[in-house]
Amino acid sequence: MRVDSDINFGTNVRPIPIATTNSNLADYQFVLAIKLIRTHAGTSEQLSAVELRTINQGRCETIYGLNFVSASMLCAGWETGGRRSCRGDIGAPLIHNNAVVGVTAYTYGCGDGNYPSIYSRVSRYASWIISNA
Repeated sequence: MRVDSDINFGTNVRPIPIATTNSNLADYQFVLAIKLIRTHAGTSEQLSAVELRTINQGRCETIYGLNFVSASMLCAGWETGGRRSCRGDIGAPLIHNNAVVGVTAYTYGCGDGNYPSIYSRVSRYASWIISNA
């Protein structure tokens, strides 16, 4: 992402570390998905966070199909529904222990407990990100 002006860090704006190449996020960990607040009039520019749990990779592959979910992806959601990333959240971070572990890549609908959201696994791309950021 490129910005037109400098980012001024302070109390409310801080950088966040990314997961390292040797990070391994276990199944059923609590994570925070950053998302935009939805209104009846559309999408606002206000950010929100929703607590989710990582889903077992094999379970996610069963839900979406083995050829859809790769090792460079991770899944998170809430099995009873009502919580997850939505279509407008593509590119938004998934955070665990104050580090970005995922980037929203795919979501089917919004809030459906049967389909967790899919995130790009940041640890798989950490070397590239560090080299190019």
